[in-house]
Amino acid sequence: MFGLKKAKKLPLTSNGVEDLVWYADRFSCYRDNFEFAGWVFHKHKKVVELLLLLTDGSQIPIPVNQPSGDVQAAHGGVAKSSRFAIATKIPNPEDILKINFVCVLEDGQHIELPYFVTMAGNTYAHQVLFSQFKEKLHAIGSGKLLEIGSRNRSGNIRKEICPENMEYTGFDIMEGENVDVVGDAHKLSSLFPENHFDAIFSVSVFEHLAMPWKVALEKNKILKPGGLVFIQTHQAWPVHEEPWDFWRFSKYSWATMFNKHTGFEIIDAVMSQPCELVAQVANPSTIGFDHNLAYLCTAMMARKISDTDLSWDVGVEDITADMYPQ
Repeated sequence: MFGLKKAKKLPLTSNGVEDLVWYADRFSCYRDNFEFAGWVFHKHKKVVELLLLLTDGSQIPIPVNQPSGDVQAAHGGVAKSSRFAIATKIPNPEDILKINFVCVLEDGQHIELPYFVTMAGNTYAHQVLFSQFKEKLHAIGSGKLLEIGSRNRSGNIRKEICPENMEYTGFDIMEGENVDVVGDAHKLSSLFPENHFDAIFSVSVFEHLAMPWKVALEKNKILKPGGLVFIQTHQAWPVHEEPWDFWRFSKYSWATMFNKHTGFEIIDAVMSQPCELVAQVANPSTIGFDHNLAYLCTAMMARKISDTDLSWDVGVEDITADMYPQ
């Protein structure tokens, strides 16, 4: 456990930040329990410690001196003993994302870092897969792109991923900003022509679909041969937008909906954003849960390889009387 130090004026500079290489393996806060681990080294000088500057003015000093054979093997002798790890308590856990990072070198230089976690190259697998999907969109050339769940509800509008020479259609269950067509994803083929779209994507939608396997069949009907599908949703997440929160998916689940029988082949499926589950009440089956990873996110990209004769002739209105949330 590391204690906090009173703030002192530091001779901060951004000079030399380009000579620093760093990575955060862990940066988590559970209530006021803060854990931070990773590695950092300077290409020409020894790093002696990191300083975390908190919003209340206090500082957390973190020695950078732990063995780092894996980092050294990848980057050479300059990365020797470049690891660090702390577990401590912080006074304002809600400000965890506002921490400032300072790297202290052996000559006393204090280099202020950009936000350590996002600037360290910590790219999650679902982000990589989404980037690959966007690259494939640009390779298609002219065509048509459909986003399911396009309504602007949280400021995240993804229309900009559409190439200039591609026609974008925003589709949602409710009217709203960035929605071109209103309808139920379980009825896509009644709203769009067959073999119409070159690609379809959705983010944080599949967990709210009553029958996602039916939506997979509907996508097949309106996709052109060779058309792409990208889906991002949750493997683990708190229950939300009740009672329209139906499903969680692992990367292994996608092949049960997108396969040769439904007319697809999966290009890749991933799980990312590792997390840990903690039971409110411990019992023999939950002891050690926090030592096993769950994942906040899962994503999948697939390609249509054929039409399908499969159907699921059950409507959402047959199984629930409620509409999806506003």
